[in-house]
Amino acid sequence: MLTAPFLQNPTPTSVVVSWFTEAKCDKNVVIYGSDMQCTKSAQSAQLSRMREDQNSYIGLQDGNGKLHQSPTPRTIWKHTALLGNLSSTDRTPYKVVSDATESKVYTLAPLKPVGSAVRLLLTSDHQLFPNVSANLQKVGEHISTDHLDAIFCVGDLVNVPDRASEWFDDNRGGAFFPCLQGTASFGGYTGAALLQHTPLYPVLGNHDIMGRFGRSPDLYAEMNDTVPITKDTNKDDPGWNTISYDEIFTLPETTHGHSRYYAVTVGNTRVICLFVCNAWRPAGTDPETSGRFKESAADVHVKDQWRHGQFIFEPIHKGSVQYNWLAEELQSDECQQSKFRVVLLHHPMHTLGQNIVPAFTDPVPLVVKDDAGKIKSVHYTYPRQDDHLMRDLAPLLEAHGVQLVVFGHSHLWNRFADKGVNYLETSNVGKTNFAGGRKVPNCEQLDPAFVADDYPADGDPNGLTPVVPTVAPLRDEAGEVQPYLASNNWTAFTILDTDSGTVSSYRFDTSIRDSETILFDQFQLA
Repeated sequence: MLTAPFLQNPTPTSVVVSWFTEAKCDKNVVIYGSDMQCTKSAQSAQLSRMREDQNSYIGLQDGNGKLHQSPTPRTIWKHTALLGNLSSTDRTPYKVVSDATESKVYTLAPLKPVGSAVRLLLTSDHQLFPNVSANLQKVGEHISTDHLDAIFCVGDLVNVPDRASEWFDDNRGGAFFPCLQGTASFGGYTGAALLQHTPLYPVLGNHDIMGRFGRSPDLYAEMNDTVPITKDTNKDDPGWNTISYDEIFTLPETTHGHSRYYAVTVGNTRVICLFVCNAWRPAGTDPETSGRFKESAADVHVKDQWRHGQFIFEPIHKGSVQYNWLAEELQSDECQQSKFRVVLLHHPMHTLGQNIVPAFTDPVPLVVKDDAGKIKSVHYTYPRQDDHLMRDLAPLLEAHGVQLVVFGHSHLWNRFADKGVNYLETSNVGKTNFAGGRKVPNCEQLDPAFVADDYPADGDPNGLTPVVPTVAPLRDEAGEVQPYLASNNWTAFTILDTDSGTVSSYRFDTSIRDSETILFDQFQLA
């Protein structure tokens, strides 16, 4: 087996059990019950886009092309069984069997009854970063798996979603499933056996999306070869896709035909998972760069090679399909009758991280031509006043009593509060993107239409002051408290306990093997 079993999409009487193997296997079953008296056959399907490439860390290859010199298909099978007629009061033992191989025995449970208090783990931006295994191991040590009701991962689960080893068996020891199932081996940490007992709800981030198929020399380049989908897009190979994400996970059914955004009630809490991210592009302004602010000099004459800046994958502006769905969802009985309303999205609304710049808006192209009408350059601007999240999304959330908004993307911890809404970024698992005074390129030199104030140097809290951690903030060398956690040694995780409405964030120094897990921030939802 490539993974232990993991749980998804529970209802009040059922839960989905899935696991992965490299062989199809003739027999794939779940054995469960108080006396292990029940058996349920699994449905099996091969993942269609799993590959390895020259940059994979797989087997004897350490990202050096020793086994694979280009993207190469890899056979991965997913086995899925829906277990029904479950009791909401007891945890049920279970194990999975594929031919002669069987897993250990774990326990599962359906959704708690509506109105029940629950405990939720909030995490994001794993991407095989160095601190993930330590982070999740400390979660497991801090909270019993039987007392955790759901895990919400707010995007960027891996680095390249079509690279199979990043999900299952990267030889550096920190692949996605091993870290969440306690079988990792990175820096002396194993992660924790969480997914075997607790359902996972993922949210799409920019690293969970692939680009046009088969046009690039390696899988990372293919992931970045995303272009907007239009009415003229080749339907067999659109400008971007979430095929691997959709095949790996079993998510709640929706009325709009896909699960890129969805809502679920967990006990007394309504959690809304949005699809809010854009195509990440480098910030360079040199002639060779096709990035967030410009097309490269070599590509301006070949429109099929344009990258279109940091375009938005799924619109969230007022009047868009997702916005209208969200407005309807926020007014629904399920949402309004829940004690707590939580919204998850990958792209930050307020942060000290640099990945919030430029504004979350449609890139405005500036095409410069010479006297003969030949294109000389293509630039993109991002007016701050048109930021879709601040202009359209924030007022909608405020108007409908959302108490907590959680996001990631910049690999740090910081939080803000405004008009009754708490904004929390809890994605500190290594490779921080704290702005820290770093400046974006001097874009106004490219074209006078650029406005320097649209591209702030220190992230963009959008007018808010970060909240200093309430219990044990870190201090700088001068002894001043820091209203954030942005470190490649310290890592943080957050638990929402809806019995009291308490949001608790803990930090841990991964450079000291047995250091204490410290509660450093805590606040209550209204």
